[in-house]
Amino acid sequence: MESDMEWEEIPTEGKIVTFTRIHVPPEHFGIPQPLMPFSSVIFEPCPIGLIEVEGGLKIMGWIPKMDIKKIKVGMKMKASPFTLPNGKLTIVLEPI
Repeated sequence: MESDMEWEEIPTEGKIVTFTRIHVPPEHFGIPQPLMPFSSVIFEPCPIGLIEVEGGLKIMGWIPKMDIKKIKVGMKMKASPFTLPNGKLTIVLEPI
């Protein structure tokens, strides 16, 4: 938990190894809805996936712009950082 670390650039393009759809997301991915009795957010289920890049490194990310029926194991994807409205970062995967 030290702040003394080195940054290394890694490849961002790879192939989908596996994917699924999240139905219970982190709250920062939903639309605030204070009147909901059992949840404070409304959320459309969103696919997430795991890509393997050169060297065997695997990167997990959200796939918000694709219908899960169109995602296939082995398809090429690119991982990109995405800043959320609360300032936190996440990873988004997009087809290439």
